[in-house]
Amino acid sequence: HGSFDRAAEGCSAIVATAFPVPKGIKHSNSSKPAFLQYQIDAGVEGSHAIMEVAKRLRLKVVLTSSVTAIAPTQAKRNQQPGQAVYNESDWNDVASPGFLNYHHAKMRQEKAVYDGMSKNGKSVELASILFPYGVGKPKHEETSSSFGIFKSMLGNLGPFYLDFKDFHTVDLRDVARAHVHVMEHTAGKGRFIVSPTPEQSLFPSRKLVALFKEKYPEYPVATIPLPSFLLSFNPDKGASEFVGGDNLLNGFDGTKITRELGFQYRYADKMEESIMVMVDAAIELGIVKKGKNISQSELVLYAVAALFALGSTVVFLVRFCSSRSKEKEGKVE
Repeated sequence: HGSFDRAAEGCSAIVATAFPVPKGIKHSNSSKPAFLQYQIDAGVEGSHAIMEVAKRLRLKVVLTSSVTAIAPTQAKRNQQPGQAVYNESDWNDVASPGFLNYHHAKMRQEKAVYDGMSKNGKSVELASILFPYGVGKPKHEETSSSFGIFKSMLGNLGPFYLDFKDFHTVDLRDVARAHVHVMEHTAGKGRFIVSPTPEQSLFPSRKLVALFKEKYPEYPVATIPLPSFLLSFNPDKGASEFVGGDNLLNGFDGTKITRELGFQYRYADKMEESIMVMVDAAIELGIVKKGKNISQSELVLYAVAALFALGSTVVFLVRFCSSRSKEKEGKVE
């Protein structure tokens, strides 16, 4: 109680960006059941603490949420391309604890603050910003969350990459500008999606891999989709919902913030350029290093060679054991 009061003194608003995420896609604790529950609880409890100080000091709150709090929904799941674009009225009702855990945690966090506000007579001005995978310059190697997905395509998982068919993106500079715009606007209340049009935002993994191979031939771009069965070993059982599957998200309607608040996107039509700026920054920081990954044909060749070596070893052992057995039989006779 009161832990944020001193930090908030003299402020007119709080932009609540913090949320527990794993340090990186390969971090050892990122998918353990204890972390999955912590992710849910910490998100809700942290937001309650922010709302308490906002009520005491009469501050506006702008919550950094995510489109994962919106999608997927049972009603719009598995629609055809071009149908069922998500908007601010949607709430994710597919995710659950341990199944798309991050999605569930973000939905629980956002619902908690809106439910709390309604129970307390709307004593706090509240808005939330929801956006897809953020594209922006990494500041250091521990940069995680959205950037971790891009990093996996640049060799972080060896020759494998996560095969998203519906990977929607937004430039983080537009996201940051949207936070400030909503914070300063008198009508900046409620949920606002910040996303280019579905056509501008969509970069399936295979498109990104092809782009990286073309633009960065000296770097270890992943070339092989991660086999879906490997995702079954992840404690978050929703991992295969979008990776390599056919459950498409047809994008997000980011026009409300423009219609109601006059916000103008600066980078929506430049997403490929934004992605290149991000990768260039990762290379400059040494996060991505030069090298070469094996191709799918090379992997098949190595697998065949390994199977041949294993088969030869088995045949040798069988013959060896058989000859030893015959020798023993001969001695007995």
